[in-house]
Amino acid sequence: MSTFSLVTANMEYGNRSRKLIHEKGDILSKCSPDIILIQESNTELINFDKYFLVKYDDLCNKEKMDIYIRKDSMWEQSDKNMFNSNLGHTGRPTKIIVLKNKITKKEIKIGNVHLIGGRFEENDKDGKMLIGNLKDIRNRKTEVLKKLINSYDIDIVAGDFNSDVKCYLNGGILQEDHLKFLQKVSPNKSYEIYREWNIAPFNYLDKNGFKIVKKLDLVNTSLFNTHPDSIFYKEKSFEIINHKYIDLITDDLSDHNAIYTSFNVL
Repeated sequence: MSTFSLVTANMEYGNRSRKLIHEKGDILSKCSPDIILIQESNTELINFDKYFLVKYDDLCNKEKMDIYIRKDSMWEQSDKNMFNSNLGHTGRPTKIIVLKNKITKKEIKIGNVHLIGGRFEENDKDGKMLIGNLKDIRNRKTEVLKKLINSYDIDIVAGDFNSDVKCYLNGGILQEDHLKFLQKVSPNKSYEIYREWNIAPFNYLDKNGFKIVKKLDLVNTSLFNTHPDSIFYKEKSFEIINHKYIDLITDDLSDHNAIYTSFNVL
């Protein structure tokens, strides 16, 4: 049985402290994952000596998403793809990497995602993404996931979902501070709208046979007291070995913490 590991992290473009990120950027590679998925990346600051950067045609995207593969990994690049979202205020990229095990030849298809949402897109004066009915909200939040599953037969989806996984795991109950924030930037919406914004992507993945990687002591991964960062995997294809959070917030490296997970590949 082969094993596979990954780290996912939103690095906020290195806006917090360029000097610190340059000095401590290897915090993401210390656990030696096979691949590292970065949202809001900045390749000028991040330097993983033992990894190589997978090159994509970034299609003039404002947001930079990157994928790094460990040079001595037993998994090598077999294919790659990318596409942009169409329903968001900005066309965010999604990057797909297909890895093949050098011995077993088994392949894993991984999607690096940063779904629509956040302070800009949720604001009625800017992105206007919370304006509409439940179907509109659901379509916006699942657009990328539908394409990953239906067009690319993806095995693992990881990244920043811009939805609070705690709401999903708590039966659709929003955290009080998060609800107040949504009501401030996008007022006069029903509770169901705010709820759907936070549970739609996770419900869709669950209905399509994906399971979330989580710990019993679920902690916030965002500076804003939410848990938008997640890893979902096909339950029939993987078995979790280890899972942990990597603290980036304390040292002001990002407004998100990173997540590490290792799997047995079934």
